[in-house]
Amino acid sequence: MLRPTEDQWKAITALRSDVVVTAGAGSGKTWVLTERYAAMLNGRPTLPPPEDTDAPIPTGAPCRPGEIIAITFTEAAAADMRRKIRARLRQLIEAGETRLLPYEEELETAPISTIHSYCAALIRRYPFEAGVDPDFVVLDEPEARRILRESAQEAILEALKEEEPAIRTALLVYGETGAMDLVLQLGTTWREEDRTGAEVWAVSRESLAREAKRWLQVREALLDAGRRMVEDGQKVSSTTKAYEKIMKFAASWPEMEEALASWDGRVTEDWEERLRRLDKEMWSGNAPKVLGDAVAEWKAAVKAAAEAVQAADLPEVTEGLCRLWDRVARRYEEKKAGHRALDYTDLQLRAVRLLEDSEVRRHWIASLRYVMVDEFQDTNRLQARLVGLLLDGGARLFVVGDGKQSIYRFRGADVSVFVETRQQVQEKGGVAVSLRHNFRSQGPILDFVNRVLGPVMGESANRENAAPQSSTIEYEPLVPTREKMGGSVEIVHIDSEGLAGRLVEATEAARWIRRFVQSGGTVGDESGPRPARYGDVAMLLAVSTHLPVYELALQEAGVPYRIAGSRNFFRRQEVRDLIQVLRWVYDPGDEVAMIGALRSPLFGMSDDGLTIIALAAGRGKESGLLAFSADPLGWVDGSHKLPLSPWDRRAAEDAARQVAKWRRRAAWESAGALVERIVDETGIVPTLLQTSGGRQKAENVRRFIEMAYEREAEGRVSLSAFLSWIQWQIEDDTDEEEAQVVDGADAVTVMTVHQSKGLEFPVVVLPDLARPFRSRREMWCMDEDGALAVKWPGVGEYAGFGWYERVREGEARKDREEEMRKFYVALTRARDHLALFGTRKLPSKKKDPLTVDQARSWFDWLICSLAQGDLSGAEELVGHAGEGVIWTRVIAPDGAAGFIDAARPQPKNRGVSEDRPGEGPEVIESFDSGAQMAEGQAKGEAARLIHHILTLGNAEGGWDREDFVITPGGGPLGRPEMATVSASRLLEYDICPRRYYYHWALRLPALDQAFETASGDGVPGEQEIPDPEMGGDQGPAEIEGVGWSPLLRGTVVHRVCERWTGAEPILDRLDQVLEEFRLMGPLGRRAREEVREELLRYADGELSKRLNRAQRVWSEWPFYLRLQGAERVWDLHGQVDKIFVADGRTVVVDFKTNRTAPDGVGALVDHYRFQVQLYAWAVGRNLAPVDEAYLYFTDPGVLAPVPVDPENVREALERVDARLNHLSREWRIEAYPFTEDLSMCRVCPYRAICPGFARGSAGG
Repeated sequence: MLRPTEDQWKAITALRSDVVVTAGAGSGKTWVLTERYAAMLNGRPTLPPPEDTDAPIPTGAPCRPGEIIAITFTEAAAADMRRKIRARLRQLIEAGETRLLPYEEELETAPISTIHSYCAALIRRYPFEAGVDPDFVVLDEPEARRILRESAQEAILEALKEEEPAIRTALLVYGETGAMDLVLQLGTTWREEDRTGAEVWAVSRESLAREAKRWLQVREALLDAGRRMVEDGQKVSSTTKAYEKIMKFAASWPEMEEALASWDGRVTEDWEERLRRLDKEMWSGNAPKVLGDAVAEWKAAVKAAAEAVQAADLPEVTEGLCRLWDRVARRYEEKKAGHRALDYTDLQLRAVRLLEDSEVRRHWIASLRYVMVDEFQDTNRLQARLVGLLLDGGARLFVVGDGKQSIYRFRGADVSVFVETRQQVQEKGGVAVSLRHNFRSQGPILDFVNRVLGPVMGESANRENAAPQSSTIEYEPLVPTREKMGGSVEIVHIDSEGLAGRLVEATEAARWIRRFVQSGGTVGDESGPRPARYGDVAMLLAVSTHLPVYELALQEAGVPYRIAGSRNFFRRQEVRDLIQVLRWVYDPGDEVAMIGALRSPLFGMSDDGLTIIALAAGRGKESGLLAFSADPLGWVDGSHKLPLSPWDRRAAEDAARQVAKWRRRAAWESAGALVERIVDETGIVPTLLQTSGGRQKAENVRRFIEMAYEREAEGRVSLSAFLSWIQWQIEDDTDEEEAQVVDGADAVTVMTVHQSKGLEFPVVVLPDLARPFRSRREMWCMDEDGALAVKWPGVGEYAGFGWYERVREGEARKDREEEMRKFYVALTRARDHLALFGTRKLPSKKKDPLTVDQARSWFDWLICSLAQGDLSGAEELVGHAGEGVIWTRVIAPDGAAGFIDAARPQPKNRGVSEDRPGEGPEVIESFDSGAQMAEGQAKGEAARLIHHILTLGNAEGGWDREDFVITPGGGPLGRPEMATVSASRLLEYDICPRRYYYHWALRLPALDQAFETASGDGVPGEQEIPDPEMGGDQGPAEIEGVGWSPLLRGTVVHRVCERWTGAEPILDRLDQVLEEFRLMGPLGRRAREEVREELLRYADGELSKRLNRAQRVWSEWPFYLRLQGAERVWDLHGQVDKIFVADGRTVVVDFKTNRTAPDGVGALVDHYRFQVQLYAWAVGRNLAPVDEAYLYFTDPGVLAPVPVDPENVREALERVDARLNHLSREWRIEAYPFTEDLSMCRVCPYRAICPGFARGSAGG
């Protein structure tokens, strides 16, 4: 029989004490829980003691299953616990313990459940005392969020109507939507803490009062420092350079002193600027020796002042947010009562309140002997309070957890609850046990984990080298116990950065898996070593952002895989197709839904067919598509003259008949029945099964049918109600999991680290090691006393501005500590082999060693542990990373050419290495020939290459490979998404036809890696399409590994100018935009400084003054119009930056962020003129005739007029028509020449692959 370790034995047998077990990864926690439960039933252990142990076997009084409460945190875990206890009982009974026989049946009703199920059972037992309907229902999380948001909307309207000053101020500061989102975040947290807004405000008011007193001390220190500057300045020799500066300071000091003495610490734009200037102007270099101490004191005082000042309305806004939440909470309670419903937080709150009633508590816990809680590191304080009340009658506590595996802080888990419980149990004479023996992983893996995470997490034996503020969880080294069967750790370092490095990393990881399996790599099981299968491998992702990149790499490597619990259900193409069909059935006027449905595999119409139908005239002024949608059967009868292909004609007729029938059915048929009918009658499931990943797609379709029927069970039976529910799920970004395909397929499992918790795999592949940490930068945080500190939108030049930033420092530390724990979880999932992949460009020069606290990624922590923090010395780890660790360095190709080369399949055993340079620009130019592209093989190769690149660039976009197939016989307008043409797209053609071809015919993303966010993630999107105005040779220098670039600078400036209304300082709007792009900390300050003067110039300019006087202003105004050309009708769309009406005149403004001198504006106006004229035409068609139009160039601050008289607008439209005719006919690359303006080449995102750029470079 299996014998326990001494620590396991202690945990199992301490029946007369409270016990807290710290169960390290792979330490047999579940087995200990099962044996402990059996021991409690039996009154003594049911297994022999550890070997070589002579101590007597502890005993206690036997108990029944109904006298034990066992709580875990998922239904699956509760079911698994019950199953294992049942199996253990059966073993004991069969071994002769017949007195346990009655417990088998009792076990089925014993309280082994999640905490929410347990609370629900308690409330149903005492509904009257709990104040609820006995037949209450439990709201699922999406439905609860929907009702809560409705409550917030109503509460805001109510507060505005009643004109409550504090709430109104909060709404003015954050905006209605911003305030609502903020209050919902706050309230959700406060409810779980059982606090009201009024209670939070009472504490916050005291904290704000303390901050006001603190300001008085800071101000006095600032005054003293200034006086000392003046006094010591008199000692400065008049012959020194410093004399003039100190005399200037002394002359201005009396006025400054008077102003400072009366300053109440409320921040204004003027004082922010003054503090910034005082800080920066006082000797950026070394001060004179005689002034050294005074200057240091002054700078420290200025910094302290910057950290102490507060926004003028901070108390009122804080009060307003608290009051607004209380209004929301009242509305929410009323709505839930109307539905006879409780949410998950209600279950816990009402259960706690019931148990706080001494009479209820006495009856409920009367027979309770033991309380067991699993995964205790993931509890919060409300749950700990519940457990504490259950112990009031003398029951013994047994909790199991591991602070090193607490990774659910974003869900409210508080690891300090586990730490404090352990301390309390020990202080009261209880037992604290640490299970350190690991039964899962091979020795080399555990040695590596201990070596890396010991210093990082603050191993007690190495505390002097650990982070000074590391986790409150001390690292305890794991002890290997498995028989040695090899085991390995391999680290693959891709020495690169950006998109190219990420693609190479994914490719290397996929090839490693294939090579390991195909070359006979072995794993161990109970029978000994055996050859590895793909099903033994798990690829763990820290975040799912770049999942498509790894999917594509696995596909290209020929590695089968399955995605575990992907939460992108509503973004899957097969689900989107069904939703589009339903929307079209419901609304004949939904042209977008109709196009999506017709193009989907359900009908399979080609883009040419759609174009032919769209150009066919309807009976009125509607397009042929609308005519088709409104009367599909009538359309079919009259469609015989249209030049449709046989395939498209059949698709159109099939769609017409089917949709007409489904519309009739929708009048009386439930949504579930209708969805099932559509799936059956289109035969979509067999079609999907023939495609890549067909099993998953088919299961997702079946899951969608189930969801429709589930809504029917809740009363939502109509198509309209079902579509409304779907729209809510999409807008709420509901985490609906994809259907799970469960079969015996031999495939790699791809999942997130969070999903892997509690699991183990023979082989673990962990990519994306260099993913930069993302701080949970919320707009609020709570201090240690429970007071609310809110981030004031846009205020603050300094990183440590105000009370919020000081409170936030603690939150940032907790975020970093959770990253440590997440890394631990990821590493300890591996049984036999662990392979890690990270992309990090090594510095060319030696720098100061990284510390644990300075690290920005898991890769940095590897460097801290394995290379003493020396990034530049990482290459020395190749072959010398320590016993049992293989460190491989891969030199990724530089630039776009190498990036494209990396996308090509490589011959077997041919890896990317230092001696394999990229193949150069000819990789793309090999597709220049129109004849080649017309050939199927060349077309397939071009399409494959483009898919590879575009999937990488659109990792968050949800594109499928089918979306990017190049269709011969039509120009770049013949793309799937080109039902309409954007004005900015036409501008790109005017700038350079060849660039247009790369962008829109080959669909290449920007290959200059210009648009990388601070988190290291590429952010694609139409507003961020590379534009020549968003580049320049004089952009700011890049901060190592971070993405502040000329393109991003232009995007930020553009967005601020578009969205700034004049109601707040423009720098406030800037800070909001920087927050959107996650540009914070040093990078955010750098970005702010870079664009500050540019934006202040705009705010002070004549254009802004006119906007402030305007009677009406539109920002980011979208349009969609039809243009009748000489040969055909064109659908155009675009977005106008600003439209305003002032003094009876309608004005259009388009912002341009080009880096240019004022004398260079004229040439740029020539480039952009027709775009603004097109905007003027669109505004005239939709709003009012345009009287004036301008291009505003933000860099020089120049407002350039554009003529918009009828003759100029007519010429612009003719130019558009000619361009579109060309684009609709020509698909040969030769028909798209290079620009003659070589200055545009320097900022082109395709310059690395374009012969035109090489031509310009060669020409000087």
